[in-house]
Amino acid sequence: MRIDVHAHITPQNWEDMRSRYAGDWPRIVHDRDRPGCATLLRGDRPFRAVTDQLWDPARRIADMDRARVDRQLLSPPPDLFCYWADARGAAEFARMQNDHIAEVVARHPQRFYGAGTLPLQDMDLALKELDRVRRELRLHAIEIGTHVAGRPLADEQLIPLFQAAERLDTPVFVHPAGPAIGMERAPSPQYGISIGYALDTTVTIYGLLATGAVARFPGLRICWAHAGGAFPFVLPRLEHAWNKVGAAKQAAPRPPSAYLDNFYFDSITHSRIGLRFVIDTLGADRVVMGTDYPFAMGVEDSVTDLDWIAEGQQIMGANAERFLGVKEA
Repeated sequence: MRIDVHAHITPQNWEDMRSRYAGDWPRIVHDRDRPGCATLLRGDRPFRAVTDQLWDPARRIADMDRARVDRQLLSPPPDLFCYWADARGAAEFARMQNDHIAEVVARHPQRFYGAGTLPLQDMDLALKELDRVRRELRLHAIEIGTHVAGRPLADEQLIPLFQAAERLDTPVFVHPAGPAIGMERAPSPQYGISIGYALDTTVTIYGLLATGAVARFPGLRICWAHAGGAFPFVLPRLEHAWNKVGAAKQAAPRPPSAYLDNFYFDSITHSRIGLRFVIDTLGADRVVMGTDYPFAMGVEDSVTDLDWIAEGQQIMGANAERFLGVKEA
């Protein structure tokens, strides 16, 4: 079984939320002259060209077959988190996306798992939707951003999310969300997807470790997109700081490496050397296959990229099953 834990999906169309709520809500506009092509916009500003790979399950399954991927964990693109928006509108938008993912999974249960999104700017609404995602829609996981409109995940106001996820045995997939940290120092439009997102993920992991937040939820399973950014490469430095600097021990009762059992990391490194380092540093049982399908920063042939590794089959299958809490024959 080959499972891709990092793959995005949207409906083909959705309501223009600007008709009822203020703000630059995500929209999709289809190209009349090029069937199967569309543009994602924030309000009236285009930000991503997309194709029917994003919304057509048949096209997606054909691509999966060519890439020898058996299943995908479907999650919304981070552009559609809308943590900045009116909470009531964000809750409606999250429900719409979650209903769509649940419908696709129900139609193709042998090919897809589903990860829901939550309106994290309002914890009461977020917990209500999390309960619906698990108990009613029967989705397998939730996807959240690395921050909530600038609020770090280690913020005490967000701790009830992790409490509920642990209680409901809900795996959490964390994807970097804009604006990426450091944008004011590197204003290039490509900064976010090339470096900023990786740094954002790194800082978020550090925050959960350094504050001791992860220690409070030993049963929580978190998977980090893009191999955890730079975290695997700075982990030895974090370990050194914990051993040598007294303040680090006061915040977290155990060294950073002690919490790796809570964490999984997808395999997206764009480098065989980098992937080998991630596996050797974090452990082969901590890495799961990811592609970032269907976006340009993704991996087109993840199976081939992992076939050369001795632990490849484990990474493509058993690890993802353990993260998701499923067992396939």
